[in-house]
Amino acid sequence: MISVDSVKTAARTKFSFPLDGSERRIGRDPACDICLAGVGVSRHHAVIRCDGVSPSVTDSDSTFGIRINDTPVKTGGLLNGSILTIGIQVLRIDIRDGYINLTVLEKESGDVSSQYENKGIWRIGRDTANDICLPHPLVSRFHAIVRTNQNGLIIVDQGSSNSTYVNGRAVRTAALGEGDAVHIGPFRFYVSGGKFLRADDLNKIKIEGCALGLRIKGKKLLDDVSLVIEPGAFVALLGASGAGKSTLSRVLSGQVAPTSGRLFMNGFPVDKFGAAFTRGIGYVSQQVLLRPELTVWETLTDQSLIRLPGDSTANERLMRAEEVLELMELKRLRNHRVANLSGGEARRLHVGVELLASPAALILDEPLAGLDPGLIGKFMQLFRRICDKGHTLILVTHTLEQLELCDRAVFMQMGKVRFCGPPQQLCVHFGVSNLSEVYEKAASSETASQNRQVHTEQIAPQHSGQNISHVEWSAKFRHPLKKISFFTRQISAMTSRYTNIYIRDHRNISLLLLQTPLITVLLGLVYEKASIALFETGLYFCLTVTGIWVGGLDAVREVARERHLLNREAKCGMNRFSYIIARVITAAVLSAVQSLFFTIFTVIIFNHITFSMELLILLFTAIFSGNLLGLAVSAWSSNVGRAISTLPIILIPQIFFSGILVPFEHMSKWGEKLSHLTISRPIFGRMKGVFLREETLFWHREWTELFLLCAGLIILFWAALKGARADRHGAGA
Repeated sequence: MISVDSVKTAARTKFSFPLDGSERRIGRDPACDICLAGVGVSRHHAVIRCDGVSPSVTDSDSTFGIRINDTPVKTGGLLNGSILTIGIQVLRIDIRDGYINLTVLEKESGDVSSQYENKGIWRIGRDTANDICLPHPLVSRFHAIVRTNQNGLIIVDQGSSNSTYVNGRAVRTAALGEGDAVHIGPFRFYVSGGKFLRADDLNKIKIEGCALGLRIKGKKLLDDVSLVIEPGAFVALLGASGAGKSTLSRVLSGQVAPTSGRLFMNGFPVDKFGAAFTRGIGYVSQQVLLRPELTVWETLTDQSLIRLPGDSTANERLMRAEEVLELMELKRLRNHRVANLSGGEARRLHVGVELLASPAALILDEPLAGLDPGLIGKFMQLFRRICDKGHTLILVTHTLEQLELCDRAVFMQMGKVRFCGPPQQLCVHFGVSNLSEVYEKAASSETASQNRQVHTEQIAPQHSGQNISHVEWSAKFRHPLKKISFFTRQISAMTSRYTNIYIRDHRNISLLLLQTPLITVLLGLVYEKASIALFETGLYFCLTVTGIWVGGLDAVREVARERHLLNREAKCGMNRFSYIIARVITAAVLSAVQSLFFTIFTVIIFNHITFSMELLILLFTAIFSGNLLGLAVSAWSSNVGRAISTLPIILIPQIFFSGILVPFEHMSKWGEKLSHLTISRPIFGRMKGVFLREETLFWHREWTELFLLCAGLIILFWAALKGARADRHGAGA
């Protein structure tokens, strides 16, 4: 065990002051009367007023705030037996004989270091070979190691997929000091007295919203909302459309920054520690985000590659998918395509996808919308079973069927919480005889503003997110998906996914393969044998532009139509480079098949053109380059309609600046420069060079230009994905 005599000497555990009306400061600064170490203790954290009649404590605008009996307060009275929380330090208050006594309590935990006192190094991970085995999907097989040296404890991340966090910051190697908090997956450790200790909040998240407010463009969407959601609770967020339910769910999941108030998870402020908790919260949106061409089983196995750690074995992923399949009662549908599922079955699968990583908390935004009462009842029972397995579940809904299965109901009206408590008391609170009358009563009540949840009068909006931009908030809550150890595995999985999607969409793949033959037939109606010799340059230009346009139209819908899916997968572990490479590989294969059809029909229709590798390669280059152009346009478009509208603006210049209308030497200065940014110029140039001037296919500067242009399109594709995110704010439902 590590020797920390100096730390133990300096860290006092008991403090006593007379109740003489004096003020005593608490904080990290050595000059404070009560000097505490550890995460969340500010330099000047709070002030205790030692009043003989009513001693109290006041927060000094600290980072973590203060809590009395686990309730966040700005100012609160101290009674005999009260529990005061400062950061992660917990103090018991004893008042007797004219003195106030504060005792730092030992946290309930496991002393990990004492179990391996003589080893000097402890390995942490999911594999049973580790000294500290943490069996959870978010923990890598060999996640991190903690070792001792002459200066104390050091933690080293072992290339984990989901990172190791020290005090809310992802680290590779970090020295651990007194009071430091370490998060590995959903598990928390901390350092106390020189020991590496395990906290008792294993795989649980307690969510606390304190005076949350959200105002956008002058409109108040949330107004002074305070609530506590205990681990393992089944909570229903109720209210009419526009009440603020969905907005509150997005704030509680960390997707949207509140403009006032604070959000805590397990007592840690989200604006500082959000990244450590983000993978432990699942969010199921109103929109069912599934790929209709895949089967139920393929969907689960495909998503397991993204959501589970990169070092997870195939057997582990299959077992986890089987567990979810059974929990969601989808085993009989495992080989059914998503497109053939009913609405209720698709929603069950949608929820199951989020459960693959076994999140501690699951937020469901209107999953019951549009379902009949019988299905709603089955879903409510399913949600109850999920909670009984230890998950916290927050259900956003306006339905009232089987509400008794919930632990708590939160009723919202105009961005405010009108009721928070057991669902059995909802009718009593509003003075109605049945649940169906609650909505009408809440809407018509003139005293609705007085119907706030109990126990919130102590909470003050002492901290707010109003000075944090949306980008800054997202960065604080973003999990650094840094590891690419399963880079090739994701590429393989996503390439297989998109190949299956293309093949199974019979109408679309038939149209894609018939495009070039049909266009070639039409082109044959334009050129007679005599006109080919006169306008041969125009023929090769038509072949070039046809290839580019076909490729662009093939790809322009692909990224835009799955924008929300990509945003969700990126947050859950999808590597964007893997996605880009998979898309490029799929585009290359499709382009190769299309170019083969294009070449064959060109040779058949135009007798003077013979089949050659040069023609096949150039037509492939045109279609593939067009695909990259379409993918870039699609990635920068927020929806399919905008992508389709944008594509002609990009494709038409391929004609203007190709050199077919006006030779480059006769173009304007800026027009000639702009022509170098079109992919039609180098491809058409090679077409003319090979077939009209009988030059060699390769070893020409036009290939360098085309390579740079294609590389630029891939970079644009990547930049669009990197900067893309879901809409800043959800509907205020």
